[in-house]
Amino acid sequence: MKILLLEDNSLDADLTIISLSRLLPNSTIEHASTLLKARSLLSVNNSFDIALLDVNLPDGNGLEILIEIRKQDLSFPVIMLTGAGDEETAVTALKSGAEDYIIKRGDYIANLPEYIHQAIINFKENTFTKSEVIEVLYIEHHAADIDFTIRHCAQYAPYIHIDAIASAKEALLILKNERYKKYKLILMDYRLSGMDALELIKTIRQTIKLKIPIILVTGQGNEELAVQALKLGANDYLTKTENYLIKLPSVIVNCYQLYELKKRQLAQVESESKYRLLADNSGDIIFTLDMDLNYTYISPAVKTMTGYEPEEAIKHKLNDVLTPMSFQKMIKLIENLQSESTTVSSKDCIVNAVELEMYLKDGSTIWTEIKVSLILDKNKNPVGILGVTRDISTRKAISDKLLQLSHAVEQSPTLMELTDNQGNIEYVNPKFTETTGYTLEEVVGKNPSFLKSGFTTDSEYEILWKTISAGKEWQGEFLNKRKDGSLYWVEALISSIKNLDGDITHYLAVKSDITEKKKIVDELLKAKEKAEESDRLKSAFLANISHEIRTPMNGILGFSALLSDPGLGKEEQQEYIKLIQISGARMLNLISEIIDISKIESGMMEVSIQEVNVTEKVNFVFELLKLDAAQKSIKIVNKSNQSFNLFLNTDPEKLYAILTNLVKNAIKYTDNGSVEFGYTIKESTVEFFVKDSGIGIPLDKQAAIFERFIQVDIANIEARHGAGLGLAITKSFVQLLDGKIWLESQIGIGTTFYFSLPYNMQGKKTKLEENSIIKKEQDIVTPLNSKLKILIVDDDAISRKLISKSVNDFGKEIIQAKNGLEAVTKFKENTGIDLILMDVQMPEMNGYEAIKEIRKFDREIIIITQSAFGLTGDREKAILAGSNDYITKPINKSELTLLINNYFFSTKV
Repeated sequence: MKILLLEDNSLDADLTIISLSRLLPNSTIEHASTLLKARSLLSVNNSFDIALLDVNLPDGNGLEILIEIRKQDLSFPVIMLTGAGDEETAVTALKSGAEDYIIKRGDYIANLPEYIHQAIINFKENTFTKSEVIEVLYIEHHAADIDFTIRHCAQYAPYIHIDAIASAKEALLILKNERYKKYKLILMDYRLSGMDALELIKTIRQTIKLKIPIILVTGQGNEELAVQALKLGANDYLTKTENYLIKLPSVIVNCYQLYELKKRQLAQVESESKYRLLADNSGDIIFTLDMDLNYTYISPAVKTMTGYEPEEAIKHKLNDVLTPMSFQKMIKLIENLQSESTTVSSKDCIVNAVELEMYLKDGSTIWTEIKVSLILDKNKNPVGILGVTRDISTRKAISDKLLQLSHAVEQSPTLMELTDNQGNIEYVNPKFTETTGYTLEEVVGKNPSFLKSGFTTDSEYEILWKTISAGKEWQGEFLNKRKDGSLYWVEALISSIKNLDGDITHYLAVKSDITEKKKIVDELLKAKEKAEESDRLKSAFLANISHEIRTPMNGILGFSALLSDPGLGKEEQQEYIKLIQISGARMLNLISEIIDISKIESGMMEVSIQEVNVTEKVNFVFELLKLDAAQKSIKIVNKSNQSFNLFLNTDPEKLYAILTNLVKNAIKYTDNGSVEFGYTIKESTVEFFVKDSGIGIPLDKQAAIFERFIQVDIANIEARHGAGLGLAITKSFVQLLDGKIWLESQIGIGTTFYFSLPYNMQGKKTKLEENSIIKKEQDIVTPLNSKLKILIVDDDAISRKLISKSVNDFGKEIIQAKNGLEAVTKFKENTGIDLILMDVQMPEMNGYEAIKEIRKFDREIIIITQSAFGLTGDREKAILAGSNDYITKPINKSELTLLINNYFFSTKV
């Protein structure tokens, strides 16, 4: 405990310090012997638990420190100590805010701990009385009386400040202007110069009409004078007896406090009257409850709001008035208020508000806002509840609607921007942040121009601004820039927001992110353009196909008709036959290309990977096409490495097709000069090339040259015959073999096509034999051993006859069957058959089934399958069924002869 002791008597001070240190072991005592020292201690540290103040000190009165403590609101109790048992001093001390008053008699120090303990309890439990300085205007012509009065108050009532004047005239000058507000009481002598006190009182009350307490002091003990003074408006009367100065401070304090009390009472009555009038006429329900939640008052507005008369409503319980959920909310609110009430002063009013649903007399409900406050007594204990109920049904409906709209904006999948009328952003919704990367804090106050990408022109923005500033809507698209620099498309609708006067206050932009939509539209446009291009090319293709079919058919049919002329010479006959063969080959090539492109387009093109002798394939193409080059007087050169056989794991048929297509193409588009082709070995690839000195390909057509049908779209005089499918098939075949294809070309100089395939057999190379060459048809000699017994199976009579003629040189006996079933039967009936040439597509039983049946009882017979399908996988199907080999129609006699020789005869080396 920390104690401030103000005591000028050193003996009393020492005795007090020693005794309290013993009686209160944990106490610390700060001692001051003068007012000056006490003020110094308080200025340094004012956190005392209690102050013990002597009254009479060398430099003043201890009451001055008491008053200063209370003025500064220092929160500790004060006990006044004095050697004189003066009743007036005791009263003055207590009125000034002291908790106790102790006379220094006998063993008072021994009782100090109890006094201190009780003073602390009283201070905590009761609100201390704040010291209030009473400013007094003293009207007195006698200088001695003025001096005595001022000195006495300074000594015994320092809270009373006196300003003295000598006449009523001076008093009226003060009281008629603003200076009078300083004073809280007028003290006047009866005898005044120029005007007596009664006349002055009458002037103050009736003329100036001041409401201020007045005390009349006179040396005459005249009761009639006192009655007149009180009738005119004086508040008290004091006779100048021998000890009147001792009574004066109490009279002043009592008069002032009584006057203030009456004034407050009058104000309270007036206030209560006003509040009652307000409550009775308010549109809101004003009510009070006791702590058991029973109504103690309810205003007449309850009739308008609920339909109940006040007399009915006051009998209700709170749980009858509110819905169950709202009642629980109200109980919780009151509990919270009660828990908070312990931390506030009794002068505070703890208020809180809550929205509750209330029953009406007809059983329906309305939403109300109820504000309640606890009514506290002086000890901060709740004694009741004051509340105000307001109908907020309309407001809540609007609020709920606004909340829904707010949620709609916050959760909207569109970007929303609200700007002021200068275009500066005030709000953006979360979708804006999600799309642009900018937060609300980053963009508020900025113009949306930071989103510009430069795509929209300044003139377009000017049109936008003119439109919306005229109060019209603007709709359009922007290519904007995100915070990270990426671009996005938005479709925007911008409109103005106007106030009641029609003035534009804001602009609202609602934007939809259409980036993906734009991509889809662009893709659709490209697809449409591609489809239109494809349709155009297909139309051109169909026209070209018609031309390409009719042209060779015209040659075949026309020259076939001419061959029947009986007068036709042998030389002309051979010429016509050759032209028919050329037209047929052209027709066959066209059909093969159509089949290949169809399989590629449908995804049915299959790849058959096996070990391939690339050198052999290149040499074969060279031997095959050098006659075509010779017919155009073009030199053809094989520039491959002829020292080694190169092997790759690839599809032999597709490699052959790629090389054949490119070399044929080079010959077709070269009128003079040369065609060179071959391959070179790179690190991980084999790079093939076909170089010509032909017409060349325009630069603007090089990117599209590999597209299907494109040849028919090159509208110039250099376009050659063909369906425009060869390079498209070639590119697809290269890609199927995991390769790449490209070209280099100059108009009038020539073109070089390149394609590369994976070099997947780096260690597989063999040296070529010196006299190893490709055998030509004229190198095949007549078989050395006996001729063959052959079964030809085909449902087409012409095909059977053609095959019979083609194998006539090998056949000693030829048997024919028209379907698979007949073939099985004739094979069983005829022993010694050496070779079966089996068609695939036949009635009753197809070739595959027939082979399987024959293999059931003969595993050795040589069977070669023939088919007009020419589809990928047909060869494999035939081998799987039991065939030894496979050949496609139309059957080339030379190819068939080579195939038969492989199985039955030896060749001349």
